[in-house]
Amino acid sequence: MYSDMVFAIVGIENQTNVNYAMPVRNMLYDALTYTGQVEKANKSYRKEKVKLSGVEFLSHFKKDDKLIPVITLVINFSPDKWDAPMTLHEMIDFKSDILKKFVPDYWINVIEPATLTKEQLKKFTTGFREVMECIKCSEDMYAMQQALAENDRFKNLDRKTSNVMRYCSGLKIDFETDEEEFDMCKAFEDYKDLGKSEGFEEGKNEGLEEGIAIGKNEGLEEGIAIGEHNGLTKGLAKFATYLLENNVDIEEIVAQTGLSYDEIMKIKESLA
Repeated sequence: MYSDMVFAIVGIENQTNVNYAMPVRNMLYDALTYTGQVEKANKSYRKEKVKLSGVEFLSHFKKDDKLIPVITLVINFSPDKWDAPMTLHEMIDFKSDILKKFVPDYWINVIEPATLTKEQLKKFTTGFREVMECIKCSEDMYAMQQALAENDRFKNLDRKTSNVMRYCSGLKIDFETDEEEFDMCKAFEDYKDLGKSEGFEEGKNEGLEEGIAIGKNEGLEEGIAIGEHNGLTKGLAKFATYLLENNVDIEEIVAQTGLSYDEIMKIKESLA
């Protein structure tokens, strides 16, 4: 039926969300693939006019025929851990353990960023590794920064890989480029700088408005000076908020903003 060099038939199910019926869904796909192999064997026998025994003729399959293994991989393109059933038995409401013995189980193979270790990620040799790593760290800015520093391949991503990252990671990074290669490290630094500048700009505007209001009562020059100070403080606070929302460590935020530990903890408490 197939070449002797065919070891397995591998199917890929790409998921951006969990599917709570995936064991049944994959079981159906696998069964159809096995059915296709049987039908292919039957067609080849009829075409080549192979003589079959009565039972073989009814089975559409010879006694010594073997099927090629079918493996379906479910790839979860989400930072969230797969919380759906992994086996058919998990989906069935068995009223008795006796029944369970007579119902064959079926389990699914899930590849998901949330549970992949650094060692497992290194086993992938294509851009799939960087896609999984990017999704895994997409909700933790500090982890993302570490991943980019440890993996130089992020500096030379092909366009296809960067496009997958764009749609699956959820990061607000500008992946648009006319170049064939994409530098994720530079894009991430630009992303952080944008968050910093937006925080400072917003704080500056709020501080200026506050300064003008104070200036009307205490003198324009003094009011603007107060506004600039308050604007800087608010800008730092907004940048600290931005870093906290991206799960950056407190010590790292202290280093980047110059705010004290207590000041950052107050900001963190206000977000709770």
